Amino acid sequence: MRALALSVLFISFSSMAACPNLAGTYSTCTTSAGILNGGTTVVQKTVSGVTTYEVTSKDEEMGTEVTETIIADGKARTISQTDENTGVVITVSTKASCVANALIYEASVIAQGQTFANVMTHVTKAGTKLTTHTTGESMGTAINETETCE
Repeated sequence: MRALALSVLFISFSSMAACPNLAGTYSTCTTSAGILNGGTTVVQKTVSGVTTYEVTSKDEEMGTEVTETIIADGKARTISQTDENTGVVITVSTKASCVANALIYEASVIAQGQTFANVMTHVTKAGTKLTTHTTGESMGTAINETETCE
């Protein structure tokens, strides 16, 4: 009986921790402030039970494109770099996991020992609509923003 209960618990937890299918090409993204951004492409892969998202976002106004790889395994990752021009050490810590069919992505940025930003992003997909809700703080200013891409 105990083994059966543990099996049910494990299956329930596994389904709750399943990573959502966020893959797709989204040509238009709009923020809750009404700002229109360039498109976003999400490529999703699962290897050995670990889901990885490669997110490419375009900023048409700035004419830039940024690609970020998010590994949704619940492990913390930290990268430190020194700015060539200023000598400022910038440390970025991230952690991503899947909870209740959503991708939860946490990030903090520290520059010269001072916290620059600390945010949590909750990403879901319904039909063809990708919704990203970010809360936290950046440079002392509260963030509570939603971006919708279709």
